[in-house]
Amino acid sequence: MNYYLSKFEDLVSEPERSIKQLCEFLDIEFHSEMLNPRKVGSSFGPRRGAAFDRQTLDRWKDHLKPWMNTWLLFWGKKSLREFGYIR
Repeated sequence: MNYYLSKFEDLVSEPERSIKQLCEFLDIEFHSEMLNPRKVGSSFGPRRGAAFDRQTLDRWKDHLKPWMNTWLLFWGKKSLREFGYIR
């Protein structure tokens, strides 16, 4: 396999599992420090707190206008299905 597909939602929801799978794919050793990366340059909130913040999973909904959602669904439906976001 020439690529590794990783979903942001999986990384934030299950960081240890996701990072271990990535390390296995890359054939590198997993270190627990990988679960606590520095939070740098975040566009949301102060520069402190968990690097894997579950609140980020739904935060976009507060910023997406209904017409944008319709547009994205119309043009991205094929890809959204392909990657498991739409059944």
